[in-house]
Amino acid sequence: MGNKLQKPKQSKSETQEPDVDFTCEICIEPVDAKNKFKNNGICKHNFCSDCIAKFIEAKVVEFNVANIDCPALDCKFSLDPLSCRPILPHQLFDKWCDLLCTETVLQKYEISKRTYCPNPDCSALVVNECNNKPSKSTCPNCKKDFLFQVPEWMACRISVSSARVDMLCRKSVAAEPSDAVPPLPALACSSPFSTFLPYLPIQTSPLQ
Repeated sequence: MGNKLQKPKQSKSETQEPDVDFTCEICIEPVDAKNKFKNNGICKHNFCSDCIAKFIEAKVVEFNVANIDCPALDCKFSLDPLSCRPILPHQLFDKWCDLLCTETVLQKYEISKRTYCPNPDCSALVVNECNNKPSKSTCPNCKKDFLFQVPEWMACRISVSSARVDMLCRKSVAAEPSDAVPPLPALACSSPFSTFLPYLPIQTSPLQ
């Protein structure tokens, strides 16, 4: 019998909905279609690029958040960093990338294999990638030598009593800025008192 005629398949560009002007769900302002933020097709909400950029800045600068969720209510997806790159200042995007890298390291290496450089002008995260117990390490960032020790507060969530945690956190209130480093959300200790602290103390020691 004769072959049936088949409709030609539409290209991806033909099946996509055309961009139209919209109202941003954050600032509630009319926005030109070209300024709509596109999250790499992961989720499609009506957000303008300016609002998303400000949202990311608040998460990164004020809260040190690495994995940033979409601001839409009930949306379970995260913002795609590469889709956000064109709308962010270079310095902000670099800081976000640093947070993402740190988060990856924290998930990959157990507490006993990571510490922070005690140099107050550095405080970089340092990882022991070998299976030994190093007595001396060199910071890959500032190149200074120091004794590799795991700060006590880093293990407080799993190995220290709540009373000990409270004492550590209270001691850090009086710490000088040069003796402290900004805490990471993944390392926040279990004491409720710690939520009021801007810094947590360094317990590692530089080599003289």
